[in-house]
Amino acid sequence: MPAAARHSSGYRDYDPAAIDRVRFIKHAQALGFTLDEIAELLALRVSAKTACPQVEAYAEHTIARIDEKVDQLNRMRAVLTHLAASCRRRDSTDECPILQALEEPA
Repeated sequence: MPAAARHSSGYRDYDPAAIDRVRFIKHAQALGFTLDEIAELLALRVSAKTACPQVEAYAEHTIARIDEKVDQLNRMRAVLTHLAASCRRRDSTDECPILQALEEPA
């Protein structure tokens, strides 16, 4: 996006279309789309010949990626919950299951 002209105050004055574009990008990022996907969505957005199924395919791909992250986070949570519970039964850090787990090779 080209830089807008600066006022004497140093602030830039963006036109409404640029502001709408930034809002679109930020909203798409908040929904989990990658910057490459957002670029594609922006290109599809300006094409009147674009079919909605193309956009839906990007959304489905993003949903699958989010589901994968949720599964990974749930596994991480389960491991940490188990380790934290094990920690409650120990006093010394040289027996700390969390520290021992972190020292193990990945």
